[in-house]
Amino acid sequence: MKSIPKRIIGLFLLTFVNCQVARDEQSVALQSQSGQFSEFPQFEHRFTLKDHQGSTFLTFMREKVKPALDKVATDGYLITNGAQVEKTYESSFTKIKRRVEGPWGGLDKVKEVTSQLEGKTVNLASLPNQVRGAGGSDIFNLATFLGLASGGGVALKFANGNFGLNVHYDVTNQKSGRSFGVGPTRGAAAVNQKLTQT
Repeated sequence: MKSIPKRIIGLFLLTFVNCQVARDEQSVALQSQSGQFSEFPQFEHRFTLKDHQGSTFLTFMREKVKPALDKVATDGYLITNGAQVEKTYESSFTKIKRRVEGPWGGLDKVKEVTSQLEGKTVNLASLPNQVRGAGGSDIFNLATFLGLASGGGVALKFANGNFGLNVHYDVTNQKSGRSFGVGPTRGAAAVNQKLTQT
């Protein structure tokens, strides 16, 4: 039986409770559309919860999400460019912005590190040392931010405007990785707060 990280299940429950699902017909029609959603295009693996009705959440996680997380952990993903890093910074919650502006040396420094790594295939295990080699500091947290900007995991759409972004989960270690929640009025924020502690 495949083990699903508890943080991802917790993210679902947290987002579900806080969902602000619009009730007008247009929003309902948008929610009913099948296929990948357009938000967070940096994530190759994107799933809409609505598309998997008829199966339990646990089945959906085991059959769809966990294999996608494992594929990213095994095969890796490509580091993005500075423009996407800036876009991720601008759309993130305040605590993440403080990390960029503080221990990571500012947005220009983070973009400089990114430019040295752009186009390289990385994963959870390899990226921190590459960040160090590119002159980055606080390498594990900065690697997580670069994973978020580069789509190093799986994006889940729970409802219009409500998403879970799950990055850097290892195949066997449930305590690896970080989950970020995005809501209609709040940018990406780490669910477990480890990344965003000041």
